[in-house]
Amino acid sequence: MNTPLLLGVLISMLVCVFLTLICYGVTRKLLISRIGEDSEMLSGRIVTRLGALHALILALMFAQEMADYRDISRIVSKEASAISDVYESLQEYDEENQQSKTTAISNLIVDYVKTALEADRIALAEARLSNQTWINYHRINRQLRNLQPTNNNQEYLRAQMLKDWDIVSEFHQRLRSIAEYEAPGFFWIVIITGFFAVVIPCYIYSPNIANLAMLSIYAVFNGLVMYVIFSIANPFTGPLATDSHILVYLLKMMGSTAM
Repeated sequence: MNTPLLLGVLISMLVCVFLTLICYGVTRKLLISRIGEDSEMLSGRIVTRLGALHALILALMFAQEMADYRDISRIVSKEASAISDVYESLQEYDEENQQSKTTAISNLIVDYVKTALEADRIALAEARLSNQTWINYHRINRQLRNLQPTNNNQEYLRAQMLKDWDIVSEFHQRLRSIAEYEAPGFFWIVIITGFFAVVIPCYIYSPNIANLAMLSIYAVFNGLVMYVIFSIANPFTGPLATDSHILVYLLKMMGSTAM
């Protein structure tokens, strides 16, 4: 059970319920004496339209952040696949009696994956890449280029490994691009303004248990959605941080191959 996630969701919901009821109470106290004959009909229409617009904005924001969140899993999978291809190609290159030249590269690839799992996760949470990652990347790239094939098979393997290693760099750069992206602050201003804009016209309705319960349900759902959007906005940290289990599996696979 993800305790930090549940705690964050609960706090977000309670805060939204509290603010909703406070807003409703204050608005009703200030405007109750100014209600006209057609106020209830007007408020109902405004709530319906503002509610639909607010829901649309929330949906668009959620969809954008979720798309980036899913992209990370796909990018990490493709990066891991490219790393695995290079590692497997090195093993095949070893069959050509070049083990002394490729073992060092294989060890560097293992170090690269370890860095991606540890230092890079911390760095990506700050919208950057670990310096050690690039040091390892360039070392591997340089040693792959320095391989000296002695037959057509080795020539093909070397060319393919360099191509796959360029793919690793490309996908890793994409991770940084996603980490650097931040939703404009005015989006949150619009979302929060919309949240209160829906609550305010509800002052026209009497504060009975049924009405307060419906307002609370509205607040609870908004609190849940806004917390999820906020959490996945930085997918490299927090209770909803993306999982790098595929890199862990890759590391175990490389370890078992090396044994």
